Amino acid sequence: MLQAAQLSGIVLALYVGTAHGLTVDEVVTPQYVNDHKDTISVSATPSDDLIEFSVTLMLKDYQFAVLNTVVSDGKRTLSKNHTSVFSRIPKATFRLSVPRDLVATSTFSVAACTFVQRENGTLTPIPGTINYMIQIQEFAPTAKAR
Repeated sequence: MLQAAQLSGIVLALYVGTAHGLTVDEVVTPQYVNDHKDTISVSATPSDDLIEFSVTLMLKDYQFAVLNTVVSDGKRTLSKNHTSVFSRIPKATFRLSVPRDLVATSTFSVAACTFVQRENGTLTPIPGTINYMIQIQEFAPTAKAR
């Protein structure tokens, strides 16, 4: 039978060995945005039959980000889009519009990973991704009422 110290060592080795490739899902609500103003902002503006969303991700040097958008009516996917940016700029803003009646069944997420510049100038990705899962219906409360 394994001793407690041996078992702890095995568990720690498994954790350390897998933690660097980890993808972390962050559920983005208005409260999350309020608590993480230096990371992400989300706004929604009604326009005709659409809700226009603006999602801004504050970037670190050399960051890759992908906005994944799925517009659905709840039964079928009407549109799917992946918009990516590889940048050294301080922020990336993604703008998109969704019909009011499809906001509750549509999904947005922004996946971000970081690169480091090596001494020879090449960029190397750092393992791990943060997937910001944006709860768009919470940013457009008028969409719930329809």
